[in-house]
Amino acid sequence: MSAATLGMILRPVADSLSFLTSTKVHSTLFPYPWATTLHAARISLVYQANMKKAGQEKVIGWKAYLAGFLIMSWGGMLGTHFLLNLPPPPLYTIHPYINYLGVHLLLTIVFSVFPDLASADVLPTYDLLLFPLDAILRVNSITSSLGLLSPSDARSPHVNHLLASSPLFHLIIGAVASAGGGVSASTLSLWTSHWAFSTPVFLRPAVGWLGTLDLWGGSIVAFVYSLTTAHPAFDVVMPSLSSSPLLVSLSLHQIPPLSPLGAKALSVLILSSLFGYRAISSIPRPRPTKEEAERGLKRKGKAKVQ
Repeated sequence: MSAATLGMILRPVADSLSFLTSTKVHSTLFPYPWATTLHAARISLVYQANMKKAGQEKVIGWKAYLAGFLIMSWGGMLGTHFLLNLPPPPLYTIHPYINYLGVHLLLTIVFSVFPDLASADVLPTYDLLLFPLDAILRVNSITSSLGLLSPSDARSPHVNHLLASSPLFHLIIGAVASAGGGVSASTLSLWTSHWAFSTPVFLRPAVGWLGTLDLWGGSIVAFVYSLTTAHPAFDVVMPSLSSSPLLVSLSLHQIPPLSPLGAKALSVLILSSLFGYRAISSIPRPRPTKEEAERGLKRKGKAKVQ
């Protein structure tokens, strides 16, 4: 695959990323990017659906309702900034509160009028229809945190060099940025009136590999992004990867490093394929009819006799 061909594939995704991250909802009335606004909307939808599923919509107070939503929205960002020993934006500017709470309160009104739109039963449908958007928003969050490790970032001198130069730390940042909010919400039961600490979802025995996709998928994005942008931390693995049979057979070893936008677009394609597979796999199968169930029992009976 040539660099020109790869560029043609990535261009539509890159254009979508540029639009969502640089275009404001309204220049004066709501001067916040579409990316953060849509992220707030998706988190609000999931948060309210889980709250209703838990039967907490008439029990949870406003303070817990708003704080739980914010922690779920910013869990990844707060976690990565904590690991990097950097102050997160909500500590020094009010704009994230206006952006996220404004969207959340608006959707609270909408879903109170149309409650079926935020039902837990329709969440799989939203996941199926919106998985490309979810991938874009997730990659944007992950790469924003990874950008703090870039040598060109103004804040990079404040990040410990041992962390910035460690490929493992890049993978950890990707996982935390991707799954920090969801893991925090489920671990602390943030959509209930009484928060309580429980086993994190990725440590529970009944959760399979798809159930932890948000976690390891974030690490994959971090690996792809930092590798394809030629971050110095990955200089140690670049020679062995460049000579791998798969990359050589696809002629990918000849492609020069990508721009940050191009690397984001490639990461979106990879993560959206994983999200799409999860969404399709999560579609509930129709229950067998009475006749089909009886035929199945007859087949099992014959098999036992034989």
